[in-house]
Amino acid sequence: MTEDKISTDSVAKVKIEERKTNGAVKKENGMKTEEKSKPNGGSNGKEGAEDGESSDDSSDSDDVPLRDMVKGFNKSKKSSRKSQDMEVDEDDADDFEDEEDDSDNDDDDDDDDDYADDEPIRRKRVRKRRRVARDDDEEDFVGSSRKRKARSTSSPRKRSKATKSVSITSSVHLHKMDEFETRKHVPLTESAKVNRWWTDLKEGSYKQKTQKWSTLEHNGVVFPPPYEPHGIKMKYDGKEVDLTPEQEEVATFFAVLIETQHGKNKVFQKNFFNDWKKLLGRGHVIKDFKKCDFRPIFEWSKERKELMKAERKKNKEKIKLEKERLLNIYGFALVDGFREKVGNYRVEPPGLFRGRGEHPRAGKLKFRVMPEQITLNIGKGVKIPECPVPGHKWKGVIHNQNVTWLAYWIDNINGDYKYVWLAGSSKFKGMNDFLKYEKSRALKGKIDGIRATYRRMLTYRNVDKDLQRKERELGTATFLIDALALRVGNEKDTDKTADTVGCCSLRVEHLTFKEDQQIHFHFLGKDSIKYDNTHYIKSVDAYNNLKDFCKGRPAEENVFQKIEPSDLNQFLREQMEGLSAKVFRTYNASITLQQEFDKLKDEVDEETNIPQKEVFYNQCNRKVAELCNHQRTEVLKSHGNQMEKMKAKLKESKRKEKLLREHIRNLKSGKNVKKEKVKKEKAKKEGKKEEEKEKVYKFSNSLDVCERNLGKLLRSIDRQKSKMTLKEDNKTVSLNTSKINYMDPRITVAWCKRNSMPIEKVFNASLLSKFPWAMEVPSSWRY
Repeated sequence: MTEDKISTDSVAKVKIEERKTNGAVKKENGMKTEEKSKPNGGSNGKEGAEDGESSDDSSDSDDVPLRDMVKGFNKSKKSSRKSQDMEVDEDDADDFEDEEDDSDNDDDDDDDDDYADDEPIRRKRVRKRRRVARDDDEEDFVGSSRKRKARSTSSPRKRSKATKSVSITSSVHLHKMDEFETRKHVPLTESAKVNRWWTDLKEGSYKQKTQKWSTLEHNGVVFPPPYEPHGIKMKYDGKEVDLTPEQEEVATFFAVLIETQHGKNKVFQKNFFNDWKKLLGRGHVIKDFKKCDFRPIFEWSKERKELMKAERKKNKEKIKLEKERLLNIYGFALVDGFREKVGNYRVEPPGLFRGRGEHPRAGKLKFRVMPEQITLNIGKGVKIPECPVPGHKWKGVIHNQNVTWLAYWIDNINGDYKYVWLAGSSKFKGMNDFLKYEKSRALKGKIDGIRATYRRMLTYRNVDKDLQRKERELGTATFLIDALALRVGNEKDTDKTADTVGCCSLRVEHLTFKEDQQIHFHFLGKDSIKYDNTHYIKSVDAYNNLKDFCKGRPAEENVFQKIEPSDLNQFLREQMEGLSAKVFRTYNASITLQQEFDKLKDEVDEETNIPQKEVFYNQCNRKVAELCNHQRTEVLKSHGNQMEKMKAKLKESKRKEKLLREHIRNLKSGKNVKKEKVKKEKAKKEGKKEEEKEKVYKFSNSLDVCERNLGKLLRSIDRQKSKMTLKEDNKTVSLNTSKINYMDPRITVAWCKRNSMPIEKVFNASLLSKFPWAMEVPSSWRY
């Protein structure tokens, strides 16, 4: 495979003019690092002026080779960026969340903001005050693109002078690959024992060090294989069409999705076709999306899927060995001599961007990431892993000991940074988790004072009506964050992201007022998860304020007119160092779990059977998930089939129980019982279906054995009933999100120890490796 072939396998032609962005080139000792920025009406935010079904006008350029188009994009992207001083809030850092194809991923990790300092920008700079297009848990957003009325800067509370700026280390230099000696990719051997970092922590000294590591070595990343053309022709206006390998690959991306929700989505179709037309070129026969027939490729893909399934089954052992080989080489890094697992060492393959919810950029082409786009972070003095793609080399190498990512590149969809992190079981992630929960425990001792403060603000009076309104808005917003576990929220560029909102970006249309101090909230939250709940507002002042804020205002206006996310975040930090909406969510989630355990402690003890304990735990977990609005994006399609199978299995178990009880009665009465082999009974009646045939069981003639088997069978039936109950109750609720991110794991561990509950029943293997520091707490530990 030639260099040109590899570099153009899966990217589409892109207008050079569209790819000019209004960002900044960050220069330091010769290093240029790209900072994502908002486009001003064109560039990346431009979705295509024409409708997806329109004719020609597919590109402003002629049929330039795709390789040159991509190079032109990179060149224009760099040339349009100017160096500028930027400002950053001390807590305003991206969580770098992957906004990729996990639209039904229930276990979205809200913890990535723990790596807030891990940016590839190594100068003392401040980020430009602008609104960041994301809805994070620690949304310390600054600035605003929205025009608002002038607001008073005075306040009855003591304000800090200004938002502190972050000093980002300036000692990092981007080294060219020519400066390094490379090595083959081989498994790394650790030189230290098991890393039990939590045993070295001292009470009162829980702080993260600026320098994260002293030595770091890894093997880089794994790239997806190059595209192999299949030669199946799609049809246009009823006639077969010849496509180049690059055009065929992009057509295949869409063809495999034609029967999914994505393939039927109009926005998805439009974005795909606009980008594909640029690759096809102006003179291509394909002009109208409605005349395209991708079904021949779709049918081929279904057949190929079945063949691959059979092939995997046939070569199961070989595939397993290859997977283990790659894991041993790329799946681990050496950090200060310890072998730490890498979280995501595979580069995303090219394809069509799906996003979450109703994303305005769904369907756009994700380019193939090449080694020249990837910067490695590695320790000084170690050999650099050679580039695994022949004829290519890494973009460069840095030695930054103050960050924990191993590599990064820039995504072409939104200009987002994509990082390779260590896994959740690493020391860095474990330390961040520990500090996060300790911070939420610190809030427990100050929560009464904070609540008293914002309750006073709900009825604040001042001759300056603007100041009075602002103070009341701050108090009301803080009440919503505390009582309903809402995120701070921010304004978004809806041309780039879905219209998701949080507390500060609530609009009048999102609230419906009912009698008896009840409000129905209906909006899209983070990851386009629907928030559709009616709440009784315990504070009559908060209820009246919200009603007053919305009175007489148009549906599209914001509820909170006088405050911005930065105002709310500043107020929270004034109440407690490091306090944010996420700390509130973590505290409320953890204290709710502890209170549920205490409230229902008489329902479970050491004598309760394991299935019942599991049901009890999940009931408490569900209370937390409901508080935080952790829902599945959609009920799994397989849910109905799984429930039917479970019902059938339970029915058969009950039939077996009935037969076994009858057999035991016969043994006790002394009747002669014949042994029968376990087999499927042949249908004796004509027309009886195979699935209707009943299974014939073989039972022992020993009464003791039969009674023991009956006990096992009854316990199995109990487990099946419990699983069915859990599955049905939790079909729309995601329990794992709160386990991963919000409930202090020590609460669960202590409860399991008190009630002789195996921790493996509530924490899967991933969570056990993520929270080793929590496993040693005593049974008496309380949040």
